[in-house]
Formats: sequence, structure tokens, C-alpha cells
Amino acid sequence: MMSNRVGVSKQNNEDSDRQAQREQLPKSDRADREMVRGAGVTAVLSLLAEGEGYGYQLAEDLAQRTNGVLDLGQATLYPLLYNLEAKGLVAARRQRLDNGRQRKYYRLTPAGAKALHQSQAKWRRLVEALTSLRVFDQETSS
Repeated sequence: MMSNRVGVSKQNNEDSDRQAQREQLPKSDRADREMVRGAGVTAVLSLLAEGEGYGYQLAEDLAQRTNGVLDLGQATLYPLLYNLEAKGLVAARRQRLDNGRQRKYYRLTPAGAKALHQSQAKWRRLVEALTSLRVFDQETSS
């Protein structure tokens, strides 16, 4: 029982550290909900294209690798993963850990790889369109 409390305590400390990092990022630098909603699926599929992962790990990777911009959080990520699994874009397997708990690992399916490729093409076209409008140019004086 004691080791479980230590694990929970460690998890709580990691969650607190992550929350502190998120709060350091100015709200203006975080993607808003609509932008994240559109990018979340592609971002998760991209991570899974690199190899399988479990929910908490995916949430952490998204937050860290995007400097908090795509910090989906677990409350958003898990329903997204369940939806991707229901659509056959990811598959899951359960693994029992040394502490007796089970962890669910997700991996990209062939249908998921195809969906990722299509999504990447759409994002590429969007970035090209926005670039042609000079959306990404630094501010210039008028």
C-alpha cells in the first residue's frame, strides 16, 4: 500500500510541475481550443507514427515538444484516443506493470497511417496558403 501512495504522490508532483510549466507560458502563446481541436488528431497520430505510447506519455510529449502550445491535457487526450481507436486509426494493448496496474499502449494502424498522411497534406496546403498571405511574416511598419 505504501508504494502505491508514493506512486500517487510522485504523479501529483509531476502534475504540479506540468501545471507550473503551463502557467509560465503566456496565454497569448497557447493555441486556442479551436486550433488545438484541429491539430490534436494530427499531432497524436504523428507521435504514434514514431512508436507506440500510453496516454500520459503522449500528453507529456505533446506539451513538452510543442513548448506547451499543444498541451491537450489528459481530459482532452483520452477521449481523442478512444475516438481514434473506435475509428480504427489506432489500436491499443494493455500491459500489466510491475506494481500490478495496467497501462494501455496505443499504436498507429495502417488506416491511421493513411489518415495521418492525408492530414499532413491538408496541413501543408493550409500553411502554404497562410504563407502566401504573409501570415507568418514578422510585423512590418505600415
